[in-house]
Amino acid sequence: MEIVTQNWGGQMVIKREYILVMASILCFIVGVIVGYLVIPKSTTQQASIIVVDDLGRTVTLSSPPKRIISVASAATRTLYDLGVLDRVVGVDKYSDDLPEAQNKTIVDPKNSEGILSLNPDLIIAWWYQQSYLAPSTACSIRELEH
Repeated sequence: MEIVTQNWGGQMVIKREYILVMASILCFIVGVIVGYLVIPKSTTQQASIIVVDDLGRTVTLSSPPKRIISVASAATRTLYDLGVLDRVVGVDKYSDDLPEAQNKTIVDPKNSEGILSLNPDLIIAWWYQQSYLAPSTACSIRELEH
């Protein structure tokens, strides 16, 4: 396997395949170095979490929620699958298929005082429960904490 060959004029020339391989390796090394220097190793400031809910409202959280109430059994299951059921402080009575959820406070979505007494950062509910939860969300939960 020859890397260098002679052209018609007798000059020594590196084969095109090896030039492409070397250029690829060089690009990879430069990419790794630039990525290492440009990407910060840690950030001290977290970005806000901004989502639009099913009712079209923009919800902004300054940090990941630590106290979650789920009055939607499918959402409770999803929270379990995501590994964050330890942050859930209350569930509806239909979230009983998970053994871990059975240890949570049972919340009635029609009981605003019961919901607010758990000091949630986030309430996850079905869209049709809006009328029940309206008193809970009339004041921002964040305002109640201050």
